[in-house]
Amino acid sequence: MSHIFLYGPPGTGKSTIGRILARNLKLPFIDLDLIIKTSAGMSIPEIMHEQGEPAFRDIETSALQGLINEKESVIASAVERYYGTRIAPLQKVMAGWFC
Repeated sequence: MSHIFLYGPPGTGKSTIGRILARNLKLPFIDLDLIIKTSAGMSIPEIMHEQGEPAFRDIETSALQGLINEKESVIASAVERYYGTRIAPLQKVMAGWFC
């Protein structure tokens, strides 16, 4: 099984659905936004304001790449789209649903 990736805008229920899905599948639940916040030491809005969207996308991509070799899991993130070749390799190990 691949990682299950729930993505979409804030407030759409990704974390709620993700926790239920993870519990039912007996998989870990990962909130990518929390990993990003912890890694950067600031909130996502602060990253966007202080460093800009390109820097945020770099942090986000790095966080996703860090999960590739981890045990399969349910991952929730506010990533709204797959884009370009930056995360194309990740698509091979993640099944995604838009919330």
